[in-house]
Amino acid sequence: MLHKYKEIKRFEVTKDYSQIHMTNFMENSIVKGLPGFESIEMGLNSSNPDYDLVVISFTWESKEAFMNFKKSDAHLQSHKKRTPNPKILKYSATHFEVTDEWSQ
Repeated sequence: MLHKYKEIKRFEVTKDYSQIHMTNFMENSIVKGLPGFESIEMGLNSSNPDYDLVVISFTWESKEAFMNFKKSDAHLQSHKKRTPNPKILKYSATHFEVTDEWSQ
């Protein structure tokens, strides 16, 4: 049985950058329309006085679909163009298979 696969990216960004960062992700994401890609969810927590927390969750139909994306030319090229952004204070990511799901 194939399980959906999630990638959760967590960004601590400067207060003046959170909306720009979220807009950039939604408008320039290369995952839209790719085989196996299902959805993006985005959240913002502004409660910390020192930074905003932007969390972006990507859902893929399977780990295989996610890995195919990570190895794709489009993904590799997008990372070659990237330069360090001083407005991103901290970044982390986690990945996991969705083993159970419940909704109402």
